Amino acid sequence: MVEELALNRHIIMIDHVSNLRCLEMQKGAHWLVLLVGEQHSANVPSKLYEYWGANRPIIAIGPSGAEAVEMIKKTNTGIIADDRTMSSVLDRVYRGEHPFQPIREQMREYRLNECVKSVADVLNCTA
Repeated sequence: MVEELALNRHIIMIDHVSNLRCLEMQKGAHWLVLLVGEQHSANVPSKLYEYWGANRPIIAIGPSGAEAVEMIKKTNTGIIADDRTMSSVLDRVYRGEHPFQPIREQMREYRLNECVKSVADVLNCTA
């Protein structure tokens, strides 16, 4: 896909590195890319939490309605693209038209202790 869209000058593909080195590199990136497949739209990849920890904007490529995509929208931590909008989204990124202004209050909803509390509340209601 990188070659098809002629992004070779803008995207660096890196072979396997240690987890610690990966986290360091994420913090230095201009943008981080999160791929969300149709078959995994209900799942939230742990990579999203790594990206939030790096405090860098995210380009999420995936179907509208996917859980990770909706989390990024809700928290304003990135920009969303799909097959139809990829070109225009990348143009906006390249021109710097998408300011990175995360909504920290919304991000707090996804902390582990908040998620566990939500599950406990559901279980208590069904008991």
